[in-house]
Parts: sequence; structure tokens; C-alpha cells
Amino acid sequence: MKNKDLSRLEMVLFIILCLGNLIPLLFIRWFPSMDGPAHIYSANIVKEILKGNMDIREFFSLSLLVPNLTGSLLLSLLHFVFPAWLAEKVLIATIVILLPLSFRYFVYSFRKKPTLLTLTIFPFIWHFLFMIGFYNYSLGLSIVLFTLGYYIRTREKGAIKDVVLLGCLTLLLAFTHIFAFVVFGIIWLVLLLGDLAGFLRKDRREGLLSELMRRYGRYLIVVLPGVLFVISYLIGMKEGQVGGGTNRYLSAGEHFRWLLITRPLIIYYLEKESFYGMIIAAILAIWIVASFFYRSKKDREKKNKTVLRNFLLGGTLLILFFYFVLPDFKVGAGGHLSLRLLIPFYLFLLAWLSTRKLPVWLKASGLTGFLFSTVMLWNVHLPELRKMSLEAESLVEAGKKIPAGMVVLPVNAGNNWLQEHFLNYTGAENPLIILDNTVASGGGIIRWANPLANLPGRFGGKLMFEDTALFSDPFVNRQVDAVIVWKADQGDHNWPSFARQMLGEYFAYDTICGGYGWLYVNKKYKPNDSVLLKWKTPVPPRSSALFILDQPRTGNDEFFELAKKPLLPGYKKELVWYRFEVSIRSDSLTPADSVYLTCMIENKGKVIDYDALAFQTDTMARTYRMEYHPPLKTSKDDILKMYLWNPAHKNLSILSGRGVMYTGK
Repeated sequence: MKNKDLSRLEMVLFIILCLGNLIPLLFIRWFPSMDGPAHIYSANIVKEILKGNMDIREFFSLSLLVPNLTGSLLLSLLHFVFPAWLAEKVLIATIVILLPLSFRYFVYSFRKKPTLLTLTIFPFIWHFLFMIGFYNYSLGLSIVLFTLGYYIRTREKGAIKDVVLLGCLTLLLAFTHIFAFVVFGIIWLVLLLGDLAGFLRKDRREGLLSELMRRYGRYLIVVLPGVLFVISYLIGMKEGQVGGGTNRYLSAGEHFRWLLITRPLIIYYLEKESFYGMIIAAILAIWIVASFFYRSKKDREKKNKTVLRNFLLGGTLLILFFYFVLPDFKVGAGGHLSLRLLIPFYLFLLAWLSTRKLPVWLKASGLTGFLFSTVMLWNVHLPELRKMSLEAESLVEAGKKIPAGMVVLPVNAGNNWLQEHFLNYTGAENPLIILDNTVASGGGIIRWANPLANLPGRFGGKLMFEDTALFSDPFVNRQVDAVIVWKADQGDHNWPSFARQMLGEYFAYDTICGGYGWLYVNKKYKPNDSVLLKWKTPVPPRSSALFILDQPRTGNDEFFELAKKPLLPGYKKELVWYRFEVSIRSDSLTPADSVYLTCMIENKGKVIDYDALAFQTDTMARTYRMEYHPPLKTSKDDILKMYLWNPAHKNLSILSGRGVMYTGK
């Protein structure tokens, strides 16, 4: 195939795959990840601070001279234009497009002839760290590739404007992600040595020193601001570090196993996804071996052009060396260090392979395997994303039930490691003060204005309901307006002591997230009939609350009365109806026992209408809902009664409940 035709084919396929990589975003509203909710919530906080929200400023302050800034600031600015879910998608789409473009730009900095191996980047776009919400790191990789490519293309001329632009790019990289900056430094210094070696081979003895200073000294000067910024930040972070810890290393076997399965591509299920990672690892191994044996005569004649490519391989192997010797978790630096090194190793290995000569049939078959593995991996990933996206949406809606500016204590009792910061979704579209923010605790774009608000830092990580000391904390007692308990097993032996302490100051207000969570409100907002003193009644327009269960009730009575209200006379059946919701659990009911959610209308002691919903409850809290329409037309003196009928007299715990009356036009 002629170079012109190959170039056109490569360009068309590259564009198709770039756009195709955006397709998964069309199937989900939210892009759920471990750190993603914290980034979305923090972006909302930044927006509110810039708008002058004093409730938010009491707890958070801006901190702009920090790494991890670029992606966070971009997401915050997008929040001014788009809703939270769309702002995150725009940021993700930007990263998904920039990484392959930067990779292609970097590859063609080493060669002029077209190659289809630029398409090998696509399985690595949605790598593990990106999928768990490391947006700044992923954005930093794109800047690394573009900056290195720019250096290679402009190093011969070394014009002042090119040198200054390179300095600006390195400073931008330092403000994007420190680890990406370090990776850039490793590869850039190796390429600099390669360029220097090629320069010295020309044997220019006259004015050699001045030429070296002109050619390389200015580069060292322009990258100095970024280097000094990173060093000063690391020194400050080390001085502020408290406590100790232990570095954790992967075993040698685990290191090699990760290479065997292409670990950066494995996201949710090791067993399901490893096979496709092994396909890609096998293709890479075959390509590497073939690249050393398949050489044309023309290639051997152009040894001068291979110097930088060989040094690129040297830099790639140096990153692999650090992957083997550095800990996976380092105290003060965080976790996933092995993956932070392994991902750029693959990127630079693919770039080096793209500069090598390989048989066309071998490249075509390998690319087919790459794309097949990518599609099959997405077949595993997308259902998980869709399921978690629905949970994220339910938390966003739960957050809208809470008035803006309220202080919320999040208690995440779920066991999904990817959902550690999921309760931050409650503040994605509502400016709440959520006392769990990894960005504020980790030295990001926002900081805690009040150190006492950093509860995860003071209580040692994720807030669990085992932390019964939470409700003995003076800050919590003084400041917290509401508590969200998510995915808690109320049959856990720690739950009773947690509930006793919490219910001393808070009452059960509502169930959230389809019964997976509970919202508790400080008793200073105790409801009075249908309105809360400060809290907004969680019912839509043209409706009114019949009752809100203000605190859990436990007992073995036959009847638990929930509501007793006079009805509005003269309303037709289709113009007024009632909805009830209760969350119940029981340790004593058997499968043969039933509980009845019952509604009846009485008039002067006579039953006019009656309806009931029967169900069997269990040790897990469940939410039961019922809709009741009165008969034909309501009359004067009609009274609605709503109660639980417990004919077996078994012990019940009613955790929360509410009833709402809706009226038509």
C-alpha cells in the first residue's frame, strides 16, 4: 500500500475509533468511579465559593497553588455552563479525545511515514486509574505525550518561542499532576541524553561548550519553575504529614503477573477480564520479538535516525525498572504507584513499537486482537457502569431533598470499594456541606477552612456506623443538620449502639435510594404537623404531608397508628389520592406471618371504605409503598385512618415513614 493511501486509511480509522470511544458515555447519565463523586462535589463547592456563598465559605476555602489543579479547575468552570452530570462528561470526553491525539502526535514526532500502530492506544484510554476517577493523572498523561512530542519536533531549531512554550507546558503539567510530571522528567532527560549523544557524534569541537549551552541550557532554565513548584509542594506536604505508616510492595510474582494480564486494563472482575488482557500482552510480546528480527536493508542504512528511538526504549525500560523496585503504596504519596508507572510504560512501549518495522500481516492481526479485546472488555464494564450510574442518580435526588447550606454527616456502610466517596453525589447539584471530602482532605483545589470538619482525617478514613464516637464529637453535635446512612446492615451487631447514640439527637426523616439508605434530621428541625421549622417539606406542589414519622417505633402491638386526618369533602376519587411509605424490619416474623399496611375511611364511627397491602418483612430494612384512592366522592366528617396491622403480635421496628395527600386540578 502506498504511503498516501496508508496515511488516509490510518487517519480515517483513527477518527472512527476516537469517536467510537465516546459511545459508552451515551449509555449512562453519571460516570461512576471511586474519586469521581468527590471531584464533582468539589467542583460544585468551587463554583459556590466563586459565587460568594457564605455557608460554603464557612467550611471550605480555595487553594490554587497545588498540583491536581488543572482538571479540577476545568470541571469547576464547566459547572457554570452545564449541569453536574454533563460537566463531568465533557471533562471525560476531553480526556478520551486528548490522549489518543497526543499519542499520535508523539509517535509522528519520531517518524514521517504513516503507521497503523497509532491505533494501539485505544485499549489503554480507559485504563484502571481513569476508570476509578484519576482525572488529573489521565489528563497529565496527555500533556506528557504532547510536550515530549513538541520537544522532539522543535529541538533542532531551538527558537525562543518554542523553548518558552515548552516551559509553559511543563508548568501546566506540574499543576496537573506531580506523578505525570515525574514521568515526563524521566523520559525527557533520557531523550535529552540521546539528543546530546547524537550531537556529540558530529564531532563539533570548536565552540562546543557555547553550543551546548545554547542548545540545552535554555531548556533546563524553562523547566525550572515547574521543578521548583513540585519540590516546594513535596517539602510542604512532608512537613505537614503526621503519623507514620508502612510502605507496601508487590511481590515479584505479582509484578510479572500484572504484565502477563496487562493489569491497567482490568477494572472490575479479574477473572472475566484477565483473558482479554492476556491477548494484548501476547500480541505485544510477539511484536517486540519480531521488531528485533524484521529489518530491511534501508532501515540498517539509517542508523543516525534510530538514536532517539533507542533512547526512547531506554526511557521505557527505566520506567519498568522503577515499577519493579518502588512500593505500590508509599506513605505520604498514596497508593497505586505500580499502576501509575505501568500505564506510561505501556504508552511509551507502544510508541516505540510504532517506530519499528513490522510485517503488514502481523500488524493487522495484532490490531484485530487489540480491538477485539477492547470491545469485549467494554462488554464487561458497561453493565457495571450503568448499574452504579442509577445508584449515583438516586443519591443526587436524595441530596435535593436537603435544603442548601445544610451540614451533612455521610455514613457509608457499603462494601463496594469503588463507592467509597459515593455519598458526595448528594452534593453534586445542591450546595451542601458534606463532611467527607477527599479533595479537601488531600490538599486539592479546596481545603477545610475549619480543620474540625475534616472528620475522615480525625476518625481515620471512611465514616462507618461502627464509629459510635461520631455522635460524642462536639463538632458533630454542634454543626451537623442531617445524617445519611447508606447501605447499612441494620442486623449488624454494631447497629443498635450506633442507632441509640444517633437517635438521641436525630429523627428518621425519609428513606432514600430505593430503600438502600436513610435520612435522619437533627431534632432542632422537628416537624410540626405538615411543616418543618426550617426543613423544607419533601412533597411536590399541590400536595400536603399527612404525617412524617419523627422517630423509629418498636413494639409488638397489633395496631400501629400512623395517621388520622379529616378528609376534604366534595373531592372526586380521581382528584384526590394518598400515598404512604414505611420502612420496616423485624427479627421475629416468620415467613408465615404477614403485616398489613391499612387505609380506611370512617364517618361517625362507621367504616365507609377499606384497603390494605399485605407483606412479609425480614431482618433487613425494606420500604413498602401503597397508593389509596377514596370512594367516588368524599363527604363531610370523613376521617382517613392509616395504620399497620400486626395480627401475629410479633416485634416490629418502623424506621421511617410518611404519608402524602395529592390533589388534582
